[in-house]
Formats: sequence, C-alpha cells, structure tokens
Amino acid sequence: MTVQTEKEFYIETKHYVYVDYTIRARDKEHALEQFENGSYDDINTDYGVYDEQIVKITEENTEQQLTLAGVLC
Repeated sequence: MTVQTEKEFYIETKHYVYVDYTIRARDKEHALEQFENGSYDDINTDYGVYDEQIVKITEENTEQQLTLAGVLC
C-alpha cells in the first residue's frame, strides 16, 4: 500500500482576470516552487497567462468527519 504524501493546493493569481491553478504538492512551499517552475495539474482561465501576481494560496480540506450511525444513541 502506497501512502500519498502530496495534496492539492489552489493558487489564485490576478492580472486583468483571476486564474486558478491546481497543483499537487507536499506543502505550500513545494506548491509555490511547482508554480514558479510552471508545473501545475490544471488551470482555469478565460484569458492568456502572463505578468501575473499571486493573490491567495489555499490547501485542500483533507479533514473528514467520521460518524458511527446507529452506534451512539
């Protein structure tokens, strides 16, 4: 069984419009390094990507709430 050590980080940039990147990385620093190297898994924009500035970086929510339905009454 392989343990996954990377998770998704979402980097939002701004030029004249917002551009959203999805990057698989170990942590924020790795995500920024991947972004700066031009390595990303997905991009969502209506315009070309140039002369951009990072506005926000968020980590995917990996916390899961577990319930024991019917066990605790």
